[in-house]
Amino acid sequence: MSAVVFRRSNLKEVLDVFDETKFLVNWHATGRQVCRSINKFSKTKPKTNFVLTRLLGRKPVRTAHICFYKPELENTHIRQNHGNEYNYLLKFLIERISWIARDAPTHGDGICDLVMSTQQMYDTEDILAYIDKLRRATSGRYNTRANWRHVGEVSEMPHLNETETHLADIAASAFHLALEPKLYGMTDDRMFMNLRKTVYRGRNDAPHGVKIWPESCKDPERRHGRMRFIDSL
Repeated sequence: MSAVVFRRSNLKEVLDVFDETKFLVNWHATGRQVCRSINKFSKTKPKTNFVLTRLLGRKPVRTAHICFYKPELENTHIRQNHGNEYNYLLKFLIERISWIARDAPTHGDGICDLVMSTQQMYDTEDILAYIDKLRRATSGRYNTRANWRHVGEVSEMPHLNETETHLADIAASAFHLALEPKLYGMTDDRMFMNLRKTVYRGRNDAPHGVKIWPESCKDPERRHGRMRFIDSL
């Protein structure tokens, strides 16, 4: 799960990444500008995704990325159902979104609204109820390190190409490619590396915008030649 965070005043500049990508890709391929919509990451050619992530990596955005290493979580309550998994990912992500808003230079109210991509598997009311439990908790299962003063309204938006939710799809898909082994155990971190400079860094300059949990999974994956991108963050 990933988030792309930016100021409302920069919305047009950030969304211009789609037109800029179309211009570069189409001009290189045809020698002329061709107007074509850019589809979801999974339905777009790798060369277009490479250009798209490279240009997004130059925009005034911050990103946060969360994943679970499922083999390490077998027989835990997190793996009991998909809802638990989704909620835990969301909790860690909201923490980092709140830190991004907290640490950003103040221009305005310092509050970040959350716009979530509509999920077919998870009921919106259930998600909102879970977030409300996180807001009110002071200890126990629902306790978080989120700075709630910097978290505003929560809404949802269906995935539409070349919109805000498409940006999150790009970030999450690039992260997924870097992590999930495919045929012969191959991973591809090129797209994620294009976004490397957007990853949120904490006050101690640590890359807190990437959380791969549990930490113990990283070393065996490195021995298989994967997750090497972590060392460059």
